[in-house]
Amino acid sequence: MNSSSGYRRYMKKGLQLFSIFLFFMALSCHDGKSYTPDTVTGTAASGAPVANGTVTFKDRNGQTRQAKTSSNGTYSMDIKGMATPILVKVDKPGGGSIYSIVYGPGVYNTHPFTDLVLSLYYKLKNTDTATVFAGYNSSSPVPTQEELQALQRTLIQVLAHRLNSLGVDPDNFDFFKTPFNANGQGFDRLLDISTFTQNGGATVVKVDDGQLIQTLTLTPNAGNNTIQFDQLTNIPNSQEKSQFNQTVLFPLDNNVKTAETNAKQVLENFRTKVNTKGSSLADSDITPFLSTSFLHNGDNQASWAAKAASFFRGVTIQSVSLGNLQSYDNGQQILTAPVIFQIIFPGSSSPVPYRWPSMAFKQEANGWVLYGNQRIGDIRLWVENRVIKDNLGSSTKKVVFLEVRGAQGSITSVTANGGIYNNQALTKKSLAEYQTIKPTPSTSQTLVTEVWEGTQEVTTFPAIG
Repeated sequence: MNSSSGYRRYMKKGLQLFSIFLFFMALSCHDGKSYTPDTVTGTAASGAPVANGTVTFKDRNGQTRQAKTSSNGTYSMDIKGMATPILVKVDKPGGGSIYSIVYGPGVYNTHPFTDLVLSLYYKLKNTDTATVFAGYNSSSPVPTQEELQALQRTLIQVLAHRLNSLGVDPDNFDFFKTPFNANGQGFDRLLDISTFTQNGGATVVKVDDGQLIQTLTLTPNAGNNTIQFDQLTNIPNSQEKSQFNQTVLFPLDNNVKTAETNAKQVLENFRTKVNTKGSSLADSDITPFLSTSFLHNGDNQASWAAKAASFFRGVTIQSVSLGNLQSYDNGQQILTAPVIFQIIFPGSSSPVPYRWPSMAFKQEANGWVLYGNQRIGDIRLWVENRVIKDNLGSSTKKVVFLEVRGAQGSITSVTANGGIYNNQALTKKSLAEYQTIKPTPSTSQTLVTEVWEGTQEVTTFPAIG
């Protein structure tokens, strides 16, 4: 009896102590300084912190709340009772405003890149952020989180080298949600060296650290939901420069979103088939994924299925995803995008990247399938800056190479026209190229490729695109 009574007293005392512990834990979580489930925190900066700026949160019902930024640009707002998404405007004491968006509690920053992403979205909607913010209500256009990710993904990819050099991992970075300090380090250093200007309907972002100048021109087209990315990179006081451009389609239209979802499912089914079949993979396993009208760089349904089976046999596709969407034809129901694989080859444990630079997907009677780029040949173009040295000194030549490759007998002649080419006939190489593949584990096939080529000396390399 005494032992049992002592046990009860011990348990009672323990429960009292535990209750006191929980009481003080509750107090510590509501001291006004710690994070609460209804709080948004963030940093407002344009390189230097936006100190003593006015932060306005406006929700979908038109409700507004305001706060001030601290000396280091940070702000905090209780959003309990506000309808998300919430638009955010930071008015800088020296003039001008930058915008952001909030989908719920947590970290949401405001800086020129969040402002740029929202600006691109609203330009695709034929309006602008300031106009929408002024009259923001339940019927106003507002990006979903998925749309926002699609918009910022391409921009982060373009800036990946810069971010890496500043110690920021671009694969795990988000303009809106990744915390940062406005101290001139890391991402804030990128803000320090970036300027943003408008050129007509385009936004020009210039990133200049004194050693490398990167100029990005972003031109939205509301008619087809695309943004043209033009990039010029050059070294100050040098003739060395590089150019790059791409047009990216953003899934702001429900038809595009549906097509994207279906294309992703095709790829996931393809991944499952390859991994399930393993070393017994055959061309007959690949064929059902291809349109009967499939054509890709000269390969028809049969030859591409044979090549794919030979390449993927025995490998493990760890993951497969769509890159930035390139185009969508709603009439033909054709979506085009790069495809990115992570592949583990036999005997290895580390995945390596593998890409289809551009693949078309098409909806047909039996569902979505791979359609190919519909080119009868593989077109390749590259440039060389040759330095020629001899006893008399050295000289340079700028040479443009054009090459067209196709299955034997599929191409009879090639003529290049446009740009530096004026109806120039390409020359067929005397020797064809031979490749042996295995459509099935026990059969072999030899593919013959014929090549047409042409070279052109130029004084200045043509602009990309």
